[in-house]
Formats: sequence, C-alpha cells, structure tokens
Amino acid sequence: MKTTYNAIFINAKDRIIDEVQYTDYKDIQKLIDCGCFTTGYSFDNNDTLYVDDEGLINGTKHGFYFNGRLLAGNGLVCGANYIGENADIKHRIGEIERMVEFLPFGDELNTTMMEQAKLYFLV
Repeated sequence: MKTTYNAIFINAKDRIIDEVQYTDYKDIQKLIDCGCFTTGYSFDNNDTLYVDDEGLINGTKHGFYFNGRLLAGNGLVCGANYIGENADIKHRIGEIERMVEFLPFGDELNTTMMEQAKLYFLV
C-alpha cells in the first residue's frame, strides 16, 4: 500500500487553488501536467512549490505569480520532513492563496513576461 500525502495544487489555467493528495513523483507530474518538474520556491519549513521545469520554454500560456515571482504552468506545494522525505504539507491553503496572484482573465504569458521570468532564474 502506497502512502498518500496532502498537498496544495495551484491550477493556473482554471485559476483554482485546491487541496489534493499524491503518492509519488508520477502524481506530481500528472498534477502539474509536465514531464520534468523543478523547485519554484522553497519554504523554511521544508514545504516546496514544484513547477514545470520547461514552462518558460515549452509554449505554456498560463501561469501565476508566487510571492511576486512569475511562474509558468501549474504548481504543487508539497511537504517534506527534516531529511527531505515526502510528508504532508505544513502550510494551510489560505496561506498559499495569499501568496498566489493569477494572471488577469484573458491574459496569457507573453514573450516579455517570459524573458523577465528567465532573468530572475539567472540571478
């Protein structure tokens, strides 16, 4: 029997933030809708926001700002214990909601936004 973990899913396309469960990296890939994911944000309590590693280069048209940082595609905030193993998320959904700002309705990621986001990763 696989262990399931609580997480928070940021659905940028539908502009929804919801509590979900996952068991392993394959579930993370399915939820985020990508083949390769990366850390978009690390919290002091070991929670981690995962995003599409290729979201800025693969033509993704939806995204969100997380603490002011533009990220392409969907996101998943997962928890970890003190040695980095999977665990339930420690943040509450309301805390994550306050950190997320979706792009305005009708707006899509454009070339200028993507270039600015890429520069952030190079700093």
